[in-house]
Amino acid sequence: DYTQEGKPIFVAGSHNTRRKEFDKNKNRCLYWKPYEWYPQIKNMIKCLYAISHKPIIVFGEIYGSGVQDLTYGMENGVKDFRVFDISDGGTYLPWKTVNGYCYKFDIPTVPQLYKGPFSKNLIEEYTNGDSVLSHNDKFQGREGIVITPLEERKDWQIGRVILKSISVDYLNR
Repeated sequence: DYTQEGKPIFVAGSHNTRRKEFDKNKNRCLYWKPYEWYPQIKNMIKCLYAISHKPIIVFGEIYGSGVQDLTYGMENGVKDFRVFDISDGGTYLPWKTVNGYCYKFDIPTVPQLYKGPFSKNLIEEYTNGDSVLSHNDKFQGREGIVITPLEERKDWQIGRVILKSISVDYLNR
C-alpha cells in the first residue's frame, strides 16, 4: 500500500504472517531477502500499483541451502527466490501477466512444465520425475506441481481454482 505522502509501503511475510525486516541483532529476516537479491521487485510493484492503484502482493518461494532439507544443489547458505503468483487488490493475475511482468523486470519465476488441456494422467506424469531446478541434491525428484487454469477463475465449492499435487517420493524422502 502507500502512505498518505504517496510513498510505497513494502512488507514481507509467510503464510499470512507479516515478518519484521530485521531481528533484534539487526540481521535481515529471510523473508525480506528477495528485496535484496532482486531490488527490481520494488519497481515491478510500483509499476503494477500505478496501473491499478490497489495493493500488490508478490508471492514467491525461497529455496536453497538452509531453507529445508532440500538444497537444490546450493551450498554454504546460498538461497534464491522465484515468483509464483501476484495479487492485485485481492485478484490474482493470470500466469501470462505474472510471467510477463517478471520477465520485463528480470525476476525469476517458478518453472512452467506444461501448458495445455487438463488431464489427470498428465498430473501424475508431471508430479513425479526429476527436479528441473537441480541435479546435485540427495533427493533428485520434484516436490510436486501446482495446477492453475490459464485464466483465473473461482469455483463455488473450493474458491480459487488452483490445485497442488505432491510427489509421493518427496513425502517419503
